[in-house]
Amino acid sequence: MSRILEGLFERRYQPALVAQLERATGLSFVRLFKAADSTPLLVGCGADWRACSVPLASYLETLRAGGEPDRRYLVFFLQFRALEALRRRTRHQPDGIVAPWYRAPLELAADRRTGRSQHDTLLDLRSVGAGPVCYAVPRIVEPDALYAPARADDLLLVPVERVVADLGVPALVLQGSHAEPRWSWSPFPAPRLTPASWANQRTRSGPELLALIERAARVTSDQPDLFEDARALPPSLTIIELSEQSHADTPL
Repeated sequence: MSRILEGLFERRYQPALVAQLERATGLSFVRLFKAADSTPLLVGCGADWRACSVPLASYLETLRAGGEPDRRYLVFFLQFRALEALRRRTRHQPDGIVAPWYRAPLELAADRRTGRSQHDTLLDLRSVGAGPVCYAVPRIVEPDALYAPARADDLLLVPVERVVADLGVPALVLQGSHAEPRWSWSPFPAPRLTPASWANQRTRSGPELLALIERAARVTSDQPDLFEDARALPPSLTIIELSEQSHADTPL
């Protein structure tokens, strides 16, 4: 699946996920940042959902100094994947699944820059404990669904798991669009998080966030001089800034 489509899905569900985080933490959303693909910037949006950006180097310097006053931070890794509809029986259809069915294939091809696949990178992020690591799969199987409001409850949040020997296409699969997801190599439902349980995360201080960012950067780059280049950060990384102040009182 193209990075653009992944990004469009992510942007669609960001407000709903942020609302869950605000309810879980009791704090107000300030800013959201992602690593830019082609520039050494963090890009994202503020509480008004207008675009903003900041050089990663200066952002890390602020974190080293303790972070912004009255700010708390969250860092997590969500890898968005789209469902494919399969109307006929396929050669490597998982046992117990009949047509029509749906799948969100995993990306196992090695990245030219890192030499690691998207799925392997997610597993590495899980192993270093840099933050929650999940696949995020919208229950969108028809174009008409894009016109409905985005709800967090329509998003499948499945913690990443190691691929077991699979002769077909390793994927998250669903018998129906409202069914529970399962891994293609397992007959059992895949453990998944509700948006409310996913949002129950511990907020971090500026220095704690800095340590997590550096830990994540080491997964995709072994060159310390690249840690302050946003292009060295995993695309699934998301940084959320929160404040005890209301939106109207929070300086950007």
